[in-house]
Order: sequence, then structure tokens, then C-alpha cells
Amino acid sequence: MRLLLGEGLTTVEKVVDVYLRNELRSIRNFGTKSLREIEKWFPVKPDKSSLALLEHLQHVPRTSGNR
Repeated sequence: MRLLLGEGLTTVEKVVDVYLRNELRSIRNFGTKSLREIEKWFPVKPDKSSLALLEHLQHVPRTSGNR
């Protein structure tokens, strides 16, 4: 957490944004262990139920009434 705070990453949204842009490794002393901790404690990866919902929605045909 000190590494994140030192970089001005003070909110969950900021941490997730930097994670998704693959910029966490540019932080000094930030290693694989730190990356695993981020993946464990922050919502950086969608859970399986979210993935299933997205997959389902991609296959549902759109009609003009649903927009």
C-alpha cells in the first residue's frame, strides 16, 4: 500500500486504471508479489459470473425496442 500511496494512487479506481494500463510495474520496487496482492484485493479482473453475463449479452440479438 505504501508503494501505491507514494505514487498518488489513493482510490480503488486509480489503482484499477493503472493496473489495466499495465503501468504498475513502472513503480519502483513493485514486483510480482505486489501484483498478485493487487489482483487479490482490488477488483481488477471480472469475476466468472460477470464474464458469463457479458458472454450471454453478446449473443442476445438486439431489437430496435431495446435501445
